[in-house]
Amino acid sequence: MSHSQARSLRESGIRAGSAVIRHAPQIIEAVHEMIAPEELEQVDVLIRVMAGFDRETAEHLEAVGTMSALLAHHANLSGTTIARCLLAGRVHDIGKLAISRSILLKPARPTKSEWDELKLHPTYGGSTLSGLPRLKHLAPIVIAHHERIDGGGYPYGLADGEIPVESQIVAIADAFCAMTVPRPYCATRLPNEAIAELERCAGTQFSADLVESFADMFRTPGLAAV
Repeated sequence: MSHSQARSLRESGIRAGSAVIRHAPQIIEAVHEMIAPEELEQVDVLIRVMAGFDRETAEHLEAVGTMSALLAHHANLSGTTIARCLLAGRVHDIGKLAISRSILLKPARPTKSEWDELKLHPTYGGSTLSGLPRLKHLAPIVIAHHERIDGGGYPYGLADGEIPVESQIVAIADAFCAMTVPRPYCATRLPNEAIAELERCAGTQFSADLVESFADMFRTPGLAAV
């Protein structure tokens, strides 16, 4: 993949964030300045590989990274946490490279056995990141991004404070982006409908405080109309 194609992917993530908050590009640019260039380059390489495997998933990674950073920023978390959210969001599904394309790109709901395979992607992603010295700090975040506040998630059934806050943020951004982008076997929801679903699941699947902060991003003056 060329650098121009990689830039196009990055811009797709920025556009997703700009649909929520007008100054998303400036926020993301500021976050980039806090991250070592080598880390950004390694993440870009992983996304380029994913784009060759499945461009839609690569675009989803960019969107989730942007949305995760915006939520962390809006929640007034530290600069270090915001940077980790951006990077972890951009690689949260990288473990899907280890999933059969016939399962990943299937235009229908997965079977039970296929779903069991798909549920391994956080562990696969954590294993990949653990082998990259500059990105290994993201491994625990990626592994836990499908855990639930009530302990009903996977792969380890972590609950509440056992789940890294970055994972909790990525989970919300991931769910929102998944609900608002067309999928072959799922009805696409409008942003306000997706937020209502997040609020319905607050305190069980997602952190109630972080869902409230995410919803507030759409109500704060200076945000784009959705």
